[in-house]
Amino acid sequence: MQPTAALVAMTVAAITLAATSSSTLSPFGLPAGSTVRYRVTAQSSQPGNKTQAATRTIALRHLAESSVRVLVNGKNMGNVGVSGDGSADVPDSLQTTLAPLMQVATFVKAAPSPLASDDTWTAMLPVPLGTQTDNVSITLKATQLVQGAGTIAGTGSNTFNVQMANGTFPADVTVNVTIGYGTAHTLTSASCTFSAVVHQQRDRRYGGSWTITPL
Repeated sequence: MQPTAALVAMTVAAITLAATSSSTLSPFGLPAGSTVRYRVTAQSSQPGNKTQAATRTIALRHLAESSVRVLVNGKNMGNVGVSGDGSADVPDSLQTTLAPLMQVATFVKAAPSPLASDDTWTAMLPVPLGTQTDNVSITLKATQLVQGAGTIAGTGSNTFNVQMANGTFPADVTVNVTIGYGTAHTLTSASCTFSAVVHQQRDRRYGGSWTITPL
């Protein structure tokens, strides 16, 4: 690519990203009448080689300006309310199933609006540790790619005191997240991993991850 053409492409991409608001990047911020489908995988691990994993196909169908119908593996699971910034009011029955999509919505809700390349911001992510939750501050950054497509990458860490049966112990918690968007500001991929090490006489390790893939 010639230098002049490269400069034009970078300028177009910057303008496109600068026109992007957080609501258009939310998985729930859909145009009325549209439907999107995702494959969502989630897994968690605890000491003693205890693991859990699930894979679901989730369809979001925008019925009206503030209502999205949720279908899980083809079954109608009800509706969620959606606010103007793309965040969702999710009923308790869908909290676990939609948690990864809700977390993406939380990350982009906190983004500057309009969003420009190299913008940075912070958002909170609740990380479960047994019966407790550590709220980790994640620093995110928007990275310009080509013709308005972009990537949001974030990381965060924290030390959290965990109450165990035999006392209180410090835990080191680390989170990494990556969110990709196409030229139409549609979600192209998202993933998140977290790990926690509880420092006892013998360290106890917890972990988890989720991925979102459009279908």
